[in-house]
Amino acid sequence: MVWKKLATVFMVVMLLAITMGTGSVSAAESEGSVTVILVSDNTADSGIAKLLANVTGGVVVTTPWGVYEPNVTAEILSYAPDQVIIIGGPMAVVNQYVSDLESYNITVYRWGGMNRYETNLIALQMAKKLGLIKEENVTVIAPGNDTAAIEEAIKLALQNGGIVVYINKTVSIDKVNKTVSLKKIIVVHTPVTEKIAEGVMKKLVRANAPVTNVTVNVNVKIQRMERAIQLRINRILKIANLTNSSELVELANNLTLELQEVNKLIQEGNVTEAYKKLLWLQVRTQFALKKANFVMAKETGAGKVGVIVKLWKVKAELQILQRIGINVTEYNQTLVEIESYIKAGNYGEAMKLLNQLEKEIRSLYKENRVALRQYMRMHRGKGNHNGRWQNGGNQTSVGKP
Repeated sequence: MVWKKLATVFMVVMLLAITMGTGSVSAAESEGSVTVILVSDNTADSGIAKLLANVTGGVVVTTPWGVYEPNVTAEILSYAPDQVIIIGGPMAVVNQYVSDLESYNITVYRWGGMNRYETNLIALQMAKKLGLIKEENVTVIAPGNDTAAIEEAIKLALQNGGIVVYINKTVSIDKVNKTVSLKKIIVVHTPVTEKIAEGVMKKLVRANAPVTNVTVNVNVKIQRMERAIQLRINRILKIANLTNSSELVELANNLTLELQEVNKLIQEGNVTEAYKKLLWLQVRTQFALKKANFVMAKETGAGKVGVIVKLWKVKAELQILQRIGINVTEYNQTLVEIESYIKAGNYGEAMKLLNQLEKEIRSLYKENRVALRQYMRMHRGKGNHNGRWQNGGNQTSVGKP
């Protein structure tokens, strides 16, 4: 099969990178190739991305779950990547990003399943097949719907050179064992998911696997989870205002009332029940965001919403080019003209100018990719990417989205 041949090419390149030198810059990076990992802010998927970035040095860019934000595309473009791996399915990381990136001739691959459990195993399988993850020291298991447990599991995996597997009530230990090692296991849970953890530990004991049990205190996580849920509600309201959707306003108001109930439980000292409700609200707000994105997608076209969204996108992309010293004065003047058309309700002319401007930006981007990449390498934080992912063959086990 083609992917096997390409995967073989990748492994050869990896071996060359290892054998040709041990300096701070690998062979792959010296060739100037860059890969970005795009993931949603879903704790489960972003945790997997964090683990992969840790072992590969990849650049991680995060998008709100189920929502398209043009500035995210601009952030990815700022790294001038050759390829982007998406962790998660199209419900989590929407397909608008794929269209954006492919319009810039960036290769996009998706490592995702129907849910977080499938995405988890697919990402681990692909990473192992390509040699990105070798023999793990420990397998950390956590309920896939328990935020505090997942965060602790990721921390333990990073500390112990391990990987994380998400489980639920119907987990198949045999299926997990086909993907990861069960030589040393840590099961992480909170009081809310204790029964799920107990069920899994019983299965592991029957499989003669050594198990360590870790219970996480949820008190320190609650405030941050509340803030994250409030941010999602704010995004729903932003889309509601943009699309004039009374349905989305009502949905956001109902979610706000439920969040207020959480605060009441906390004040009453019922922290475990408050945490349980927050977990449920995470699910509710995710599906509310999905609905909001659907409403946005319906409105996005040649009308007002489509023009405004494209305007945001173009502005963000121009800022990226301006950062490396490109004179964008002429383009900013065009933006002023576009905004005047929008104010006058002439969305057709505004979109026409935006499409022309977008073509010019793509051309500028192509001409200045090397400069963008050099700029980001000079200004990036330590450890963002170091070339270990930087090979065209490292995504070949998965098809395009």
